[in-house]
Order: sequence, then structure tokens, then C-alpha cells
Amino acid sequence: MDLITTQENAATNLPQLEIEIKFYLGQTAQNIIEVGKRLIQAKSLVQHGEWQDWLKNNFQLTDRTARNFIQCAERFGKTEIDFRFSSTQMIALLSLPDAEETEKDGLSSCKSRRSFT
Repeated sequence: MDLITTQENAATNLPQLEIEIKFYLGQTAQNIIEVGKRLIQAKSLVQHGEWQDWLKNNFQLTDRTARNFIQCAERFGKTEIDFRFSSTQMIALLSLPDAEETEKDGLSSCKSRRSFT
């Protein structure tokens, strides 16, 4: 098989590859959430002070990575969103304020502006 044939096959299969990539990206996000849910359960079962060693010995995970997974589960695990995010994008989304937090901040700023009028 020569390079031109490979490129022609890739060009005709590009839409299928896009579908597959989106599927696996969605699975990545969902898997992070599922891992986070299970880490929440496991954390309650691991003896006090043993969490970091347990993570390292069983999964080669740092505490920070585990916390990111847990936060993704807590924040996105109850939604019915069709995720199309990479793991890096999901972690970045954690830095955005929750809708409830934004609403509370908005109400607070409205109240403070109102008190000046």
C-alpha cells in the first residue's frame, strides 16, 4: 500500500473517524466521572491517613489527580450532558463557577449596588 492510497482511504474515512473520536472523547469524560464516583466511595473506606498511599500503590494516582476526578464527579456527575471533552478540558471546566455560585454572586452584587442607590 502506498502513501497516496493511504491518504485517499483516510480522506474517505474522515467523517467516520470524526464520529469515532467524538465517541471516545465522550467516553473519556464519562469515565473520569465514573472513576471520581468510585474514588468518593473508596475514600470513605480507606483508613484515615492511608489515602495517598492507597492511591499510589493501587493506581499510581496522585492525590491531586484523584481530587480532580472527585470534583468532576461531584460537579458533572448528576447532569445529563452529552460530554465531548478531553480529560484536560474537564479539569479546566472545574475552574468555572457553578451556575448556583454565579447566581448567588449576581444577587450579592445586585444587593450591594442597590444599597448605594
